[in-house]
Amino acid sequence: MGSAGPAVKLPIAGATVAATVTTIIIGVIIGVIIGVIIGILGGGHSAAAASAACPDARAAPGGGPLPAGAGPADFAMVPEPCPDADLLFRLRGALLIADQAPDFYGNAAVASTLRFRYPVVGGTWVSMALDLITYRFVANAVVESSALSVGPPTIGVYRGLTPPAAASALAVYGRLLLPLDTARQSGIEGGVELGLALRVPLQRRWGVQGGVTLAAPAHLTGGQLHPALRPGALGELWWAAGGSLALLAGGSLRTEVAPRQELTAVAARGALRLALPRGLAVALAGEVPLGGLDRTDLLVSVFLAWSGGWSAPTTSSEGLAFIY
Repeated sequence: MGSAGPAVKLPIAGATVAATVTTIIIGVIIGVIIGVIIGILGGGHSAAAASAACPDARAAPGGGPLPAGAGPADFAMVPEPCPDADLLFRLRGALLIADQAPDFYGNAAVASTLRFRYPVVGGTWVSMALDLITYRFVANAVVESSALSVGPPTIGVYRGLTPPAAASALAVYGRLLLPLDTARQSGIEGGVELGLALRVPLQRRWGVQGGVTLAAPAHLTGGQLHPALRPGALGELWWAAGGSLALLAGGSLRTEVAPRQELTAVAARGALRLALPRGLAVALAGEVPLGGLDRTDLLVSVFLAWSGGWSAPTTSSEGLAFIY
């Protein structure tokens, strides 16, 4: 976790409402600007995201990296660059054990996340994600505590940049972290995130995928706003063993450039994804930090996904639709 930065003084009265409204307004403005620019630059590719690099929504490799990071919901995690329509449930566990300190310290968390994605019109899709229930347990020497919480949610908008016949899939996106989290008793946190996601098949059975993300969370407490700027990157290799099994391996990088310059984590990650009948898929992913200030020892996620075979509306100019 990054540390809070220099405080920006705000009036205590109405500060919570101001922070929430400001977060939403900034996100909407950024989304509109991105949409206009992409619409001008990519006018001829209204169905761009349905690239040849994107597999069937129910194929083993999936359409991109699994959201297997440590952030809330899917915030600050590189998404899939393919517009699969799906419903995904994630159960993740994180463990930190510092038994070499003068006093024992341990931190364990288990969280469940539900995410929905849907292509709305040629080349554009949206997502909504929510941390349903999170359980945290902390042991500090002889003091123990635990808590349950709900939230926060995120909403995202994505746009494909590559034409349908392209050998790769590239998408730009923007996401909002909404300040609705019952774990925060003395403050709230919201944020805006922008990024790029890429998928490049190199052969029939394997390829590379990943992307970059720029997250800007802001924590409001005691009438003071603590903003931060946290870039991140992810890269991994995927290999499809057949029509139903895929293996993924790679690494991720998380940093903070404001208010402090620090390396948060360099982590190795791996995953196994299995496609099942009726549009179902299951996956197991793990991430192990190798360096940085994040002292988490292990992060493990289990996924259950369902693709319902939905289609996006057909574009009038090209007569194309996303078919799953």
